[in-house]
Amino acid sequence: MSMSHSISTSSTISTTPANIPASSSCLEFFQLIEPEPVFPPQYECISLPSKPRATWPSELEGQETLPSYTPTVYKMLSLQRKLEWITPYELSPNRQWKHVILELNSTQLNVYGNDRQLAPIYANSGAINLTKPDQFKSRLTNDFDLRQRCFYKERGLLSKDNLVRSYSLQYGRIGIALDYKKRKNVVRLRLETEQFLLEFPTTQSMIEWYCCIGLGIDNALDLNRREMPKYWIY
Repeated sequence: MSMSHSISTSSTISTTPANIPASSSCLEFFQLIEPEPVFPPQYECISLPSKPRATWPSELEGQETLPSYTPTVYKMLSLQRKLEWITPYELSPNRQWKHVILELNSTQLNVYGNDRQLAPIYANSGAINLTKPDQFKSRLTNDFDLRQRCFYKERGLLSKDNLVRSYSLQYGRIGIALDYKKRKNVVRLRLETEQFLLEFPTTQSMIEWYCCIGLGIDNALDLNRREMPKYWIY
């Protein structure tokens, strides 16, 4: 019995440092490391600047030259629109197709009234200056969009009084209305609390606007709140 007890005792590995008794407590351990109290250093030992440093605003603060605004996309088109839902729980009381002017300005979609059903004439294109201003320097903005903007602006149809609704593209949803069989080239949009249909004149214009509106939706939110973008080639 004594032999086995001696073997087990000798095989035990001690985790206590050699210079600290096994019966010492944690307090005794810290007293051994730092037996004397430690006081903070004197303030005279700290090197301070001779004069306090004051940060004064620059004379040019607030007068900096801001970079020119470049929209992600800017487009304009005359088409027909049908309002389906005014809220997620309430159908629209007026579900008739109406002629409107659609303006896509980066992450904003503006709808203007077009009761006279004016269609721009593009034959006299030489009378319109097609130089893109800074606010329309978008790769997806073409001469067709600029002619329409000039045409409707000269007739006062792009004023605030003629604005039907301005939508934000945040959390917007867009899709081709395959279930709507009465008309062709129809896209369904769900923006804010409303849902409506847009009928485009041609299939090419529908695909083009589908791509541009989707691009505006992808850029409407902050990076940490966006979904994976959907890229469409037309």
